[in-house]
This record gives sequence, C-alpha cells and structure tokens, in this order.
Amino acid sequence: MNQEYRIKKLTFGKPLLFLNSSEQSAKYAVSPTNSEIVYDEDQQVLIFPVLFLYPEVEQSDFIEKFAGNDTFEEHLQQMFPAASQSNNEQDFFLSKGFVAPNIEIYFQTYATEIINVHGQETQEQRESKAKKWIRVKQQAKLLDALQYDGHVIPKFPVFYLFVKNSSFNSTFLKNT
Repeated sequence: MNQEYRIKKLTFGKPLLFLNSSEQSAKYAVSPTNSEIVYDEDQQVLIFPVLFLYPEVEQSDFIEKFAGNDTFEEHLQQMFPAASQSNNEQDFFLSKGFVAPNIEIYFQTYATEIINVHGQETQEQRESKAKKWIRVKQQAKLLDALQYDGHVIPKFPVFYLFVKNSSFNSTFLKNT
C-alpha cells in the first residue's frame, strides 16, 4: 500500500499528556528526547515515538522508534521476556504479572480533541464522538492500530497495557 495514502488515514489531535515533568498535574509526565514522527526513506516506513502506560503500577515506557510495520508483539517480547531471561529492571514488572503473552493493549478512541485543518471542531462535533476502549491484538502492526476509526494521535501514540484478566484492568476500563 502506498505510504502517502496510509499517512492520510491518520488522525492527529492535541497533546494528551504533559511533556514536562515540572507540570504538576501530569500523572504520567514524560520528557522524551525525540517525540517526532519521521519517515525512514531507506525502509519506506513511518517511525513513531510511542508511549506505553501501565496504570496498575503507575509506570510508563517511552519507545523512541516504533516502526509502523512493527507488531506490538515484537516489542513486548523484547521488553517483557520470560522470567529466566529478565534483568533487574524487568523483575518489577515480572512480579506484577507483566510477561509478553499475559499483556493486553488498549487505546481510547477520541481521547483528545482532533486537530482539524478546516478550523476548530464545534461542541456538537466533539460530543458526538464517544470515548471507548479498544483492545489491540499483540499481532497487530502499529500503523493498523493508529488507523482505527476514532483513534486520535495526541502528539505521539499512547497505549495502555494491563495484565490479562486482572481486576484492576476491568475496573479501570469501566470507570474511565
């Protein structure tokens, strides 16, 4: 598929999270060194910075280079290996049940206001777009998840990761 066409299918919105940890109201403040989406001409692929949030443990990971044709599974297997292959940093997540096959990935539709090239959205337009949680299969490619109807990218993609079947997961998704 033509890369230019795929770019046109992306929807961008206002930043969702604060990028400066000095802003006190940010629950998940991040200070990424590179938060720009770039096009790799050699590989002919978009490269995105991506933020993974783990609400259950109030932690986050910022991935500076997540290729649009990479699957979530590829990154999760590297980030959350089996217990025998983990290091000290990964042990915290392992103790909470975060191993690659045991992780569910979600994003929220219309999580932020769409940046409209034709001017600001009206209040009526905003209210017609209901927020809902969408589960992303680990085998999905990033670009496919970003092109889902209603997925608004706030500066850079944000995904929420949970341990499968955790009580926190179902409570969080129902109440937000």
